[in-house]
Amino acid sequence: YLNPQEAATNYLETVNYVSIILDELKIKKYFILQPMAFSRNELTSNEKKLISNKNIYSGRKTYRLITTKLSNNKSFIDMSKIFDNKEYGQLFYDMGHLGDKGNVIVGRKISEVIANDFRQ
Repeated sequence: YLNPQEAATNYLETVNYVSIILDELKIKKYFILQPMAFSRNELTSNEKKLISNKNIYSGRKTYRLITTKLSNNKSFIDMSKIFDNKEYGQLFYDMGHLGDKGNVIVGRKISEVIANDFRQ
């Protein structure tokens, strides 16, 4: 189990290493911070049963550390709050895995991001 600082550092180091390689190869890159059950503002009652308060706190702290460091990185796309809309209902079947409905929402958003890049 990694504490929030260690988890954020691992993510940030990975972004750095992958950026070096992809930049050298001149390949367009996207670093997407995925939504997790803990990243929703309002968890459904079922989602609250899936995740402990400790994991909610740790996950949110990790995500805050990551977003703070990468906020000016043009390749970074924060999708962690994509579900902050109560009308979606339950989307996760565990702490981080989405059901079909959630996957469709995320997939559409990723395709929008990529399509917008090609329009520019």
